[in-house]
Amino acid sequence: MAYSTKHLLLWFCVFVSVLSFAVRASDQSPLKVIALTDFKPFIWCEQDQAEGIDIELVAELFGRLELDYEIECVPWKRALFYIRSGKADVLLSGYKTAERETFATYPKVPVHLTVFSVFVRKGDDFVFNNVADLTGKKISVPAGFSINSEFDAAKQSGQFVSYETNTVASGFQMLMSGRVDAYVNERHVGLYALHEMGISNDVVPLKKPLHEPRPAYMIFSKKSAVNQKLLVDAVNTTLQTMWAEGTVLEITDNFTSRLLPIATVD
Repeated sequence: MAYSTKHLLLWFCVFVSVLSFAVRASDQSPLKVIALTDFKPFIWCEQDQAEGIDIELVAELFGRLELDYEIECVPWKRALFYIRSGKADVLLSGYKTAERETFATYPKVPVHLTVFSVFVRKGDDFVFNNVADLTGKKISVPAGFSINSEFDAAKQSGQFVSYETNTVASGFQMLMSGRVDAYVNERHVGLYALHEMGISNDVVPLKKPLHEPRPAYMIFSKKSAVNQKLLVDAVNTTLQTMWAEGTVLEITDNFTSRLLPIATVD
């Protein structure tokens, strides 16, 4: 099928925009990228070396944009401070919230989709249909994370007793010791950690998740010296292409294929 003149002109403009960004980026210092330390398999750090699905996606993305970057591994709360203050250019990765949009810019295209679940000791399951069912319970949660508006509001109001943890392992340790009734984290992150800790038979996620699959994005600091619009436009265009051609799924599958035995629970 022949392309219309309007269609061809649109793709030419996109190409010129990305090319223009690549040329300008070559004259700038490397982007400073902040990586989460404990969100395996999406992203994690060992001996200050970042690994995971998001790291490979960004390597492919910035490679196509011919953009130099360096990665620093920091905990989540400090990562948000770096983005708020402009100490870093990009954070991998997080949900879009109104509060964060006051100091950060988000692309339109996500890097991955996530689902948070409520994990409990096997045999201590309880009926869970919505956040109201957590009323009065003791829940451990990742420090500084936003789960969704309903959960965040219930936590803030004291509807349940919350205990913030800095690592996935410490959250599950609190659960196993009986100090809390449940632990909340991303489903695959939790299942991966349970497998590594050797307690997959002792802890399970409740069947109903806390929310439908939710997009997670690269987060760009508004105080970054990098041209925000040019960078975000280039990232949007290139990420959209990577999703459309199947590159995102291919990179994701390379990691999750070896997790298939632990990625689902009957």
